[in-house]
Amino acid sequence: MALTSLRFTPGSREIRFLGIAGEANKLKIPFAGHVPFSVPALEASDAGMKSMEHLHGVVLSCSAREDELRSEMLKGGANLPGDDRLRLEMHEAAASYDDRKAAPIFAHLAKNKTWQVPTLVVRVPYVQSFDTRITTDPRLKYIPPSAQQRWTEEAKSSTDGATTAKTFEKQSQIVGVMQRAGVPILAGTDAAWYQPYTYAGFSLHDELALLVRAGLTPMESLQTATINPRVS
Repeated sequence: MALTSLRFTPGSREIRFLGIAGEANKLKIPFAGHVPFSVPALEASDAGMKSMEHLHGVVLSCSAREDELRSEMLKGGANLPGDDRLRLEMHEAAASYDDRKAAPIFAHLAKNKTWQVPTLVVRVPYVQSFDTRITTDPRLKYIPPSAQQRWTEEAKSSTDGATTAKTFEKQSQIVGVMQRAGVPILAGTDAAWYQPYTYAGFSLHDELALLVRAGLTPMESLQTATINPRVS
C-alpha cells in the first residue's frame, strides 16, 4: 500500500485516517465514508476504503487545480468553514475538472472496486434555488413541523444557485463517466432531518431517476439499489 505522497504531521487527520484503515484491514472490517480533504481519493482507495460518499475527494482528485485547492483547504484545517470547503472541494474543483487526469483515476477506482455513492438528490433543492417546486412539495405533510422550520431557514439562507447548478451538472457527468469506466456505484440519499427537502424512501426513487439522467441505463440505475449493495 503506497502512501508516500502524503505529508504527515503528528496527530494529523491523515495519520488518524490511516490508523483507522490499518486497524480495519487487520480485523477484516470494511470501512467507508467521507474521504478527508487531506487524503487523495486514490490513496484512500489503496488504503482499503470500501466506498466513498457524495463524490467527496473524487472531484477534487480530478481537478487540474488539485494541489492548489487542497493546499488552501489544508491551511484552514479543522477550522475551515463549511462554505469554504464546499467552494473549494466541489465548485472550484468541478469547474477545473480534467478529463485526461480523471481517466486513470477512474480506472484505478474500478480496479480496486471502490464503490461510489453520489447522492445527487441532496443537491437538487440548492440547484433549484429552493423555488416553489421544492418548498411546496406535497411530501412535506410527512415531515414534522420542527424539521420543516429548519428547512425553511436553510432555504432562506441559500445563495448562488447558478454556481450550484453548474457544479451539479458536472458532477452528474462525472457519475456517467465513472459508470462507463467500470467504477461501481451504489444508490444513496443521505435523507435526514438536517438535509433539507429530502424524503426518506421517496428520495431513493428520485436518486435513481437522477442516475439515469447522469447516463446510467434504467437497469443499471435499479441495480445500484438492488444487486449492487448485495455484492459490495
